[in-house]
Amino acid sequence: ISFGKNVAAQVALFHPQDGGSLITGSSDGLIEIWDPQSQYQHLKLDLLYQKNEELMGHDAYDHNNTATSSEEETATTKIQITAITVSKDGSILGTGDNMGLIKVWSYKTGMCLRSILAHPQSWISCMEFNPNASAVLTASHTSCREYGLRSSKLLKEFCGHIAILTHCSYYLKTITNNYNSKSMKELFIVTASVDGTVQFWDAMTSEIQFILQPNNYTSIGKSILIPSSNLMITDGVHNSGTNTSTNSSPGIHSLFFISPSAVSDIHDDNHHEQDSRLVLIVPRSSCAYLVRITTGIIVQTYSIKITNCKNDNENAIFVAA
Repeated sequence: ISFGKNVAAQVALFHPQDGGSLITGSSDGLIEIWDPQSQYQHLKLDLLYQKNEELMGHDAYDHNNTATSSEEETATTKIQITAITVSKDGSILGTGDNMGLIKVWSYKTGMCLRSILAHPQSWISCMEFNPNASAVLTASHTSCREYGLRSSKLLKEFCGHIAILTHCSYYLKTITNNYNSKSMKELFIVTASVDGTVQFWDAMTSEIQFILQPNNYTSIGKSILIPSSNLMITDGVHNSGTNTSTNSSPGIHSLFFISPSAVSDIHDDNHHEQDSRLVLIVPRSSCAYLVRITTGIIVQTYSIKITNCKNDNENAIFVAA
């Protein structure tokens, strides 16, 4: 994909419904959708707003209209797209920038539906819509916030990390009653950070439920789950009682929820549990971990060896996923 002079893609995401279309957010504040039929060499022109060169984007004028921004501040700051998300049904698109503003767009028309200053003067690192697209999660630095899309108001805030957040998402857990076989849904907020932890929050109460914390010495069959009863709270931060730096917990940059049916080489006997879903935790280290969420047990690990290297024992480092 070719961008303009001195312009680079900051974030990219495949549309979940629209035939592999690629959405990019770039350093000039523009959001563009690329056509898979052209091998992503051209914009998707069956979206009329792109055909008419009416591109979606963020600019300094958006921030000049907010109460916490001044013309002097925005004039010296280049607005860049730093986060993208798409609703489950693919109908709306969310974007965030390096000054804390998020926008919600109609994917079909390119019309801006909402504009919210979610984290003033702070870059948005990640965002996600809830299952019915009535709210959106946003993350910046150590704070994760949930905003209602009808009211554009802050609903909840989740603060427990000590380093930059790299992931925020909704996790819907299914619970089955053993007496009447009826099932119910329980919604969690999940955050991951450079501090080396994955934190699961009750979406209703904003209370921490448990933490997953892998380290460089964790092996298959071991649990990395820390229950809320073992956590100490100091200045609003959840402390497991272990020092992250000395416990060799590398920063986490990617998180993926996976169905057990998609993985064949699982070393675990608990696949019959009511909720047996897995999460793939990818830290900035030589090892990624496939973990059963309910127990925190590592069921598989993945690593990459460097070929043609003088030191045969040296491993590659996962830097993105």
